[in-house]
Amino acid sequence: MHLLGKSRRRFLQTAAAAAACSPLARLLVDSVAHAEDGNVPCRLLLVYTPHGTSYPHWRPQPAGERWNIEFPDSILAPLAPFKNKICVVEGLEMLSAYAMGASGHEGGMASLFTGGHRVTSAIDSATYPSIDQLVADHLQATNPAPNRTVNLLLGLDGTFGYGTSAFYEEVGGNVQPVVCESNTLATFNRLFDGISPDGPSPDQLALVARKQSILDVSRAEVEALRAAVGGIERDKMDAHLAAIDDLKSRLDIPLGACAPPMVTGSGDELSHDHSPDNFPKTIDELTDIIAQSLSCRLTHVGGLQLLYSTSGEPLPFLGINYDTHNELAHGAVSGGSVVPGEPYHTDFLRMQTYWTEVVASLLGKLDAVVEENGRTLLDNTIVCWASDMGDPALHSNVDLPIVLAGGAGQIEMGRYLQYYFSDGSHNPHLDGTGGTPHNHLLTSLCNAFGMGLSGVGNPDYAGTLDGLV
Repeated sequence: MHLLGKSRRRFLQTAAAAAACSPLARLLVDSVAHAEDGNVPCRLLLVYTPHGTSYPHWRPQPAGERWNIEFPDSILAPLAPFKNKICVVEGLEMLSAYAMGASGHEGGMASLFTGGHRVTSAIDSATYPSIDQLVADHLQATNPAPNRTVNLLLGLDGTFGYGTSAFYEEVGGNVQPVVCESNTLATFNRLFDGISPDGPSPDQLALVARKQSILDVSRAEVEALRAAVGGIERDKMDAHLAAIDDLKSRLDIPLGACAPPMVTGSGDELSHDHSPDNFPKTIDELTDIIAQSLSCRLTHVGGLQLLYSTSGEPLPFLGINYDTHNELAHGAVSGGSVVPGEPYHTDFLRMQTYWTEVVASLLGKLDAVVEENGRTLLDNTIVCWASDMGDPALHSNVDLPIVLAGGAGQIEMGRYLQYYFSDGSHNPHLDGTGGTPHNHLLTSLCNAFGMGLSGVGNPDYAGTLDGLV
């Protein structure tokens, strides 16, 4: 797992080897590790987009011992600049939905981040809360933020079930859809009222100064020891000094200011223009808000839902002026692959590649913020981007297209992980047996935050995802 910079790794390995006979070496290992890590919270960000995928255009291609997402018509190509900071996951199934006969569009949304299944009542809901709520409850008990979660939505005034919700919370013993915020101006004013754009907070500056002081003391002690030794031992001391200087230079990188994003909204605080023509502006403001909310530590957990499973809105800014659900998603894909012929072939790939561009833009905003530990906000965040559909024409909730990013030092990035899924993988009538349940991913994501869970959602699918962490 790639958690350490090369020079720091060399230093810690050398110092650890000498720790048994050198109290100073033990001090260096402890002090340098403490100075780098700091008190930077791990964050979780869930992202939902609809309409599944076309596997030949989404699936990475082999490239020797590596994998490639830069090929003609690749849906994931916009993520190429972040290839070393993403982990593509393929082959997971919503067995918890199929086992209860609750698959398809509405069932997929209720199961995606909960690991449970859809239940119908006065308001559609799910049997379990989604993992953004589970992680938020855990973090609020250990490292509280002003907002448990920030859940944002494109395309509606809020989610109230009926197959439109990706996020669920437990209130008074009952699970219900999270009411997401979609008015960017109202959300901005609520979250950033009183936030100063003047730079790092006093707490951030004090933490950096404390870590610099630790490194200064460590360097002085190593220099004193270096003067008393020679030969190979002096070379070791030089390696120690180089590692300390590397860490200190990373602390000198300017911290990202807690600057409120530039949000003008599309309307006023009581009404927002949800028309498809306005989607690009709204999406840009939603991603600005979620990125800066995490950066300013207004929350440690975010959810971004971009439309919903049966969304059929045209996307005129992409030149797609017809129903993107019934006509495009159902008409463009067959057997897991986009069908030849126009306009469906081009339009479906353009639509799904656009969602990748949105995610890439969001990752770029997270990666532009350098935090106290010298890593970026993206590095300190676990991002999970997923769709509830595999093959959209068959309403299939298996072989889900999932991309993780960042990793928060818990999940190794730069990988393509393939898991077993049922032989009838694109059959919408699976019986819920066989394959790799997506619950295992949800459990592993929660446990990356130290929750120690045996399972998430339906207990019949307890377990963690082999090889992820």
